[in-house]
Amino acid sequence: MADGDHWGSASSVGDDPTSTPLYGEGDALSVDEQARYLDELVKDMRTLDMIQLAQPTALRRARALVAHEMECVRLQQLYATAPKTSRPTSAVEQLSSADGGGVTVERKIPMPEHPRCNLIGRILGPRGISVKQLEEETACHILVRGEGSVKDPRREARLRNYPGWEHLKEPLHVLVSATDASEERAERKLRRAVDAVKRLLTPVHNDEHKRRQLVQLAIINGTYRTDDPPLRPPSVLSHFGRM
Repeated sequence: MADGDHWGSASSVGDDPTSTPLYGEGDALSVDEQARYLDELVKDMRTLDMIQLAQPTALRRARALVAHEMECVRLQQLYATAPKTSRPTSAVEQLSSADGGGVTVERKIPMPEHPRCNLIGRILGPRGISVKQLEEETACHILVRGEGSVKDPRREARLRNYPGWEHLKEPLHVLVSATDASEERAERKLRRAVDAVKRLLTPVHNDEHKRRQLVQLAIINGTYRTDDPPLRPPSVLSHFGRM
């Protein structure tokens, strides 16, 4: 998990567009559910944009509901990225700190060089959302370690010789660890997480993962404009490409 130093249907809603979220009052979505739900909301917004190209006054209410729901997800994501002292301990943290310990296995995945892609950003995501989502999905700890894993190079140079920071002398890598009652179960978790990390370290041309991260970042920063006039689909796609 990244820490402070490391890169670590609308009809179901009431008439008031500022009413409770579609997923129900008091329901806390996991990071994975937030990401999936956000994807659906973005798709809905694009569909509404296309409809309003032909009928500018159509479905204004539906658009307001979707915009409100996206804001609800943004607040959920801000809560998920709050300091640990202000939020409940995650299932992964509870498992690793539980009495009895269990069996822990780990693996280092080398970080390949890719001049046109920020691989650390692909793993961590905006405010650490992506790595937290991956940890929830795999029940593993995932850390970016090695040379270049600290945001500030000068701070990294100072820390390199301190106890606990020996990993800074190693090549940049992703450290994945899994804990369970038996070695077999821990290894099964580890393999799944390692496969997921390796996929993220292999950028593709049509990169939906990066597109999702850009939308998440815009929503977190409050720059995702859901009240702008509808954009033509090519402009929307090129907008993501420029970010």
